[in-house]
Amino acid sequence: MSLELLDWVTALGVGATAALAGWPLTRWALHLAAGRDRKLTETETPAAVPHLPESAEPAAPPPDPPTGAFPDMPVDDATVDDATVDDATVDDEGLLRGGLWIGLLERLIIAGGVALGEPAVVGVVVAIKGLGRVPELLKSPTAGERFMIGSLASLGVALACGSIGRALIG
Repeated sequence: MSLELLDWVTALGVGATAALAGWPLTRWALHLAAGRDRKLTETETPAAVPHLPESAEPAAPPPDPPTGAFPDMPVDDATVDDATVDDATVDDEGLLRGGLWIGLLERLIIAGGVALGEPAVVGVVVAIKGLGRVPELLKSPTAGERFMIGSLASLGVALACGSIGRALIG
């Protein structure tokens, strides 16, 4: 096998690894971010909130979100995880749909490009991803927060795997 072909195979392998490894890591980052907001809601009782009088009734718990963190994946109501959206309008209007596939392709392309010594691909992918999401991000602050957390986690995984691939290729 020629050296150039071996470089491309290595870059493809690193990209596939980044794409697949980044999926659970990005979900985990979204889970952690949603967990902080959820803990604040769960602990807000009259005793924990100083501006409420002792006799005030605690607020009703928020309704369960309608879908999971990845709208393209089927959601079983019994297994909806913590990486769901509190703002139901985000998912009701179909915002941030396709995030799973966009993330997989993003990590594959970025890790492969970095491994092949073409870091400009990072800017191209980030620009395309950001411009494609502008209409959705303008509709909801929750969508913007999820977009930033997911993008940064995904980008970090892709860059780490791409750097390892670059070191292997030399």
